[in-house]
Amino acid sequence: MRFNMNTKQIFISWGITTPEVDYLPEYLISTLPSNCFFIDSLPLAVDKDDSIKFDQIEKELYGEMQKKLLNIATKLWLYCDVYFESDLLFRDQTIKKVQDLFPEVYDNFRHISSVQAKSDLIQVADINQLRALLELSYKDIIDLSLYFDQYQIMITPSWSCFFTFINSKAKLDLIQHIINVEGLYLRKFSSNHS
Repeated sequence: MRFNMNTKQIFISWGITTPEVDYLPEYLISTLPSNCFFIDSLPLAVDKDDSIKFDQIEKELYGEMQKKLLNIATKLWLYCDVYFESDLLFRDQTIKKVQDLFPEVYDNFRHISSVQAKSDLIQVADINQLRALLELSYKDIIDLSLYFDQYQIMITPSWSCFFTFINSKAKLDLIQHIINVEGLYLRKFSSNHS
């Protein structure tokens, strides 16, 4: 178990040097696109011409997806040390919102100092923390990135899919199998993604 590790250090341990950037997924897409994927309920990106059709089935598609995404993250958590970075612990507006709406969730993170949260990745202590983080991210209350260290995976969840960076090609088949068992797809990033 490693402590006081930041994003740059975890990527160095994976053999990748990253500069200081505002949004790491954009940097990874531009420099290592073959390692970038989406975990999604659809096998292909929806064309803008089909957005009217998509709007008609969106709620149905994503109603169960959050549970499936949690199952995937839980299985990966079981086999890896998982670290997270989030504005949950240092952005005053986010802290207040979480304290007001989900005080029991915030209690799981109260012991982490805001100074540490700004500079370090925080290890996910237990499954309840992982569930809480994902729930807040799905509801678009926090920004979140998860780092599954031994599998060299970074996941940035949103309400509809997970941006996923997979550095370890040796784990790709296993990860794809875990995702497919949940009835979801590991979709390669493409430059025409909408």
